Formats: sequence, structure tokens, C-alpha cells
Amino acid sequence: MKTFSSAFLATVQSNLATLCQCWAITRKDGVIIRGTSSSKPVTIVGGAFAGTYNPYAGITGSNIKAAADMSVDNQEINGAFRAPDDVTTIDITHQDIVSGNFANAPVVVFVVDWLNPSDFQDVVGWGWLGDITEESTGHYRTEIRGPAQALATQIVQTAGDRCSIKHLGHGQCQFNIAANTPACVATTVVDRRTFAATGYGTPAWLYTDGLVTFTSGLNNGFQRMVQLDPRSNGGNILLIDEAPNDITTGDTFTMEPGCPRTLDGCKVFGQVINMQAPGIYVPGIDLVMAGPNGLPGTGP
Repeated sequence: MKTFSSAFLATVQSNLATLCQCWAITRKDGVIIRGTSSSKPVTIVGGAFAGTYNPYAGITGSNIKAAADMSVDNQEINGAFRAPDDVTTIDITHQDIVSGNFANAPVVVFVVDWLNPSDFQDVVGWGWLGDITEESTGHYRTEIRGPAQALATQIVQTAGDRCSIKHLGHGQCQFNIAANTPACVATTVVDRRTFAATGYGTPAWLYTDGLVTFTSGLNNGFQRMVQLDPRSNGGNILLIDEAPNDITTGDTFTMEPGCPRTLDGCKVFGQVINMQAPGIYVPGIDLVMAGPNGLPGTGP
């Protein structure tokens, strides 16, 4: 059962108008985004929530509720991107969203008295950011997924015929990805998804479904999956999603080879023994239903 501090209860009894919500979102790079429902900045001095919480994003949250039956408890969040000429406020940006900086980012929501925010901070919700939807009006919408959301996540492997390892050479896959990931340089750039490069060579495998990691330029550190190998696309690398920032001539990146995650793909890379696809060993429905003569429908 949720308990509140005596200072919080005293504020509720005296004047609800001085209460406001604050939230802290931790990006993948460790930067903390702080916001508040107050019309003015809220500064907390000392403690785990020390910092200034800005109202510039105009974030509003849905009602916070908690259930005792372990049902999924999510809170919707709506906000606006900072102004293009605002280079000082640390806030959610379009580049952060498309780069995945906020994917499953931890969030904590708490209530303070904006007149005396350092007196108490009572946590009313916590969890992780869900999918972020951008709107043409310059706003975005997301949700805070509570701890019970994890119970709805698939945590066992299904009997499929495609390998469950997302990227070649990662996890149980023993392919030497480091020795087979070339360093490349962008040459002719068409847009944020399409560009030519040098340095990738002509190995037997393809880079389709591979992984590009930028190592310089405006996209330094960002990753994108490859949709088409340059040898299959007129010499241009085609990414599945556009890079968060402009790609320029001379930008460097590494490009891991890709695997279709099929049995044939594992054969190419010599990884059949490590393939994580138990479904390839499961007989089809025709064989399962076959009778003594080995033909469907001839059983007893």
C-alpha cells in the first residue's frame, strides 16, 4: 500500500493548489531529462531528486492509478518538443527519439509542493517509457509502462524456424564479427538513408540485415540496420531507418555483415550448431498426423 510523507499530507490538507508533478527520465547515455507540470521551474536542493525541473516541454500526464490485482498500470504522457532555437534546455528532441535514446528509458514520477519543493518528494509512479509517437504539430505522445508490464513480455523461446539472435556474432552466435566488420567512409550522400561508401570490400556474404555504427560526424555513436547491401542497390547502402542527423562526405562508420537468421544463412557463416531456432527440429503437421504407412490420415 502506498504511504505518503507527513509533509505531503499536511500540504494536501492545507492547500492542494501548491502541489505539482515532477518526472525524471534517464536517457541511454545517462543524461537525465527533468520536467514538471508547474508553470515555473521547480528546483530541488539535495537528495536523490536534486536538480531543476523545467516546464518548457509542456508535458501533461494522465491520472495516476495503482491496482492490487497486478494489472498493467500505464500512464500516458503528452508533450511538446523544445523550440529549434533553444540550445540550452535539456529536453526530448526528435533526434533522440529516432536514434533510440529513449527506448525503454527508466522514468520516475513524484509530487512536490512547488512553493517548497525540497521539503518532500513523494513517488507516485515509476517504470519505463513505451513507444513514442510524433505528431505533425510538434508534439509527441508516449506512456510510462509500470512494473507489471514485464509480466506481459514473452520470456521463453518459441519453436520457430528462424534464429532468435538479432545480430550476427552477438549472443550465442560465435561468428567472429569483430574480424569481419570493415571500417568504411561515406562518399556520395543521397539522403539520411541512402549513401555510397568505400572500404566494405566484396565478401561472400551480404550486408543486408547488417548493422551500421557511425564513428564520426553528426551521427557519431548512432546505429542503423541495413536494408540493402550496396552490391544489390547500385553501389548505395540503404538503411531501414534514416539516420537522426545529416550524413556528410567523409563520415566514418563500421558495417557488420547481416544474416537472414535462416538455416541457409547459418550455413554460410558456419554457425548451424549455434543456431537458436528449435523449430527446425520440430516435425511439420503432416508428419505429426501421419499414420503407420507414413501418409496423413492413415492412422488408427
